[in-house]
Amino acid sequence: MAPERTLAEYPDDTGTVLFLARRRDDVPQPVVELVERHRSPDPARSHDHRKVVVPVAALGAAAEYFEQRLGPVRRTGGLADRLIACWAVLAGRRNPRELDEVTGFYSRDPVTLVAAYCIDAGVSHELMRDWNGATLRRIRRHVLLRTPPEPGGYRRHLVLEIGDRDGREGRVEFLESYRLPGSPVSPHTVTADCAVLDPLVAVLETRLGLSRAGDLEHRLVDAFTTAIERGELGVHLPFRLNRDRVRAWFEEAGLTCRLDGPRRHHDLLRTHELPGGGSLFLSLDVRTVEGRPRIEFGQMYSPPDRRDDGRPERGSVLVALTWLDPLVAFLRRSLGLPARPGTEDDLFDCFTALAERGDLGAAPGEGRSPQDNAGQVAAWCAAAGVPYELRGERTHTLLKAYRDGAGCLFTLTVSLDTRVASAPAVRLTAVRFHEHYDYAARAGDGGREYAYGVALSHVPAEPLADVLERRLGVRPDGQDTDERLIHCLNALVERGELGAGLPLRANRDRVAALFADLGEVTTDSWNWFGD
Repeated sequence: MAPERTLAEYPDDTGTVLFLARRRDDVPQPVVELVERHRSPDPARSHDHRKVVVPVAALGAAAEYFEQRLGPVRRTGGLADRLIACWAVLAGRRNPRELDEVTGFYSRDPVTLVAAYCIDAGVSHELMRDWNGATLRRIRRHVLLRTPPEPGGYRRHLVLEIGDRDGREGRVEFLESYRLPGSPVSPHTVTADCAVLDPLVAVLETRLGLSRAGDLEHRLVDAFTTAIERGELGVHLPFRLNRDRVRAWFEEAGLTCRLDGPRRHHDLLRTHELPGGGSLFLSLDVRTVEGRPRIEFGQMYSPPDRRDDGRPERGSVLVALTWLDPLVAFLRRSLGLPARPGTEDDLFDCFTALAERGDLGAAPGEGRSPQDNAGQVAAWCAAAGVPYELRGERTHTLLKAYRDGAGCLFTLTVSLDTRVASAPAVRLTAVRFHEHYDYAARAGDGGREYAYGVALSHVPAEPLADVLERRLGVRPDGQDTDERLIHCLNALVERGELGAGLPLRANRDRVAALFADLGEVTTDSWNWFGD
């Protein structure tokens, strides 16, 4: 084994972190390693924390790539020396807030960056991580596909990771990632615990008509490579579909899978100075984790008069992530841009351009108010043929009074949660009523709060408003169902049927009786005591 070369040394809370490089010829297949070593004043606590291992057989491709990416690096010595010289440049970078232009990572940790550079170079490698402070867990990364820039400038990688197959810790992970230069990477993974590879190898070889013998890991990598060669995986598939196909293969082999991916957030507008007063926040989120693969447009509007104790009115539009491509295609056409495969960055760019054009914002089109932004997005989804759900949330204060006898602030509120799906286009509303008591802190008493609530589950909004108006003898107040429902409960307060003078929980119970035959009704209570 060649002598270790120290590339960088930094202090930390427990001692010193060193980054070392070395060539090892004392193993069955010679390698070059980059090691992160934690050195403590207590020798018993010093250990190798992580390392990335590159086979000597891949040194040529690795050295050429690193030298090309890092600019002028003195090309002296053999391939191992040239590669280690490049690693020394990376080890000297220590700005975690600066995006790395090559990998799309913000981390400046040398081990993480070298491993990411290896993926970008198409170089398979091994990553070892400290596992419980005593052993290094081995992860073999096989780079299956590295593409040149696709339409739109995107780079895509398909990677298969295989961890130690020692029972509980064994796992197989397939990664599909893509990114634009200068933007964060978007990784999408499917992971399965896999103590043995036999079932998965058998499924893939049967599917592909392969007959192999030998090491199971080599056979698994060969099966994935064959799937790419035959077009079952590859860059011709829309983003994330490679991952989803591999998930189906894992499940066919009887493996329990976990999907993961980024949560991307993008602020479109944040203003506290609307022309008529009030504030408006618009945002866009893309979630790709298990159970929540969706796009969500968010709207939060606070009216200028600060009514309802300043509580904002919220609106959102939810779209399943599987509809990203047609939605982006529609938005790009509306902006006069050519079509291309849709990504999160494309979606953010389209919405930003639409906001700059005035189609979203403080006055999204003539005759519309700030609260109409979510409705505008829903209209675009409908025009694109994309299923969506439009949601709205608002809370209205029915009564606020001080109960002299009890010495507390008394409040009655109603919250409305409205949902409208694109098909069938039925407006559903859930109603939640609260009776709240707030005792301020005083000498010897840290203060207390009590709340008693009743909730009516989502039911069709129009029939609900009709029934309550007939039952209470209330004339409709406008066309908006939310306003009509609030008007009904306000009428009960004005008549004295709800109010501060009723016994504890009486307001909640009266509203529960009113809702009893209108849908699923639940009651609850809540309390808080100060120190």
